[in-house]
Amino acid sequence: TLECDNWMFVYASGGRNTGVNYVSQPSIVAYDRLNIEEAPGNSSVQFNSNKPIPFFCDGQDVTYNWSAYDPNGDSLYWELDTAWSTFLNGNLSSIPYSGSYTGQQPMPGTTTIDNATGQLNFTATIPTGFNFANYAIAITVKEYDVETGEYRGEVHRDVQFIVLDSC
Repeated sequence: TLECDNWMFVYASGGRNTGVNYVSQPSIVAYDRLNIEEAPGNSSVQFNSNKPIPFFCDGQDVTYNWSAYDPNGDSLYWELDTAWSTFLNGNLSSIPYSGSYTGQQPMPGTTTIDNATGQLNFTATIPTGFNFANYAIAITVKEYDVETGEYRGEVHRDVQFIVLDSC
């Protein structure tokens, strides 16, 4: 018999808009992993954001909340992650980041995430030479059983943040 104790659901879309922190217009890939052997009734993290593409003003200090929760009451651990562009033969490929940008440092200045709450903090910035900025920001939220601490799954989400010069 074939035994599958971990499931992975992948969503892939065509090219994304041109951005500041990556080259070209790579595709978008998001995924959800569930450990169904240990917790067959487990649900993944749910997002309730009413701003699927948030807009910010240049120079604005931002605290962004992802509006996510776990229906099973699992403990969540948040981290900035690489934005993915392809999923082929079970492997993820990163978007081509430009310059010094990375998944952990996706914008100019300091970008931090509170690993317990998911609160993202940064100063919205338009780099010199741009009229506005579009950034790919990716997070992974891992879930752990609140009583045993066992890994239950994770969700990877990739969102565009837009920074405008006048609001």
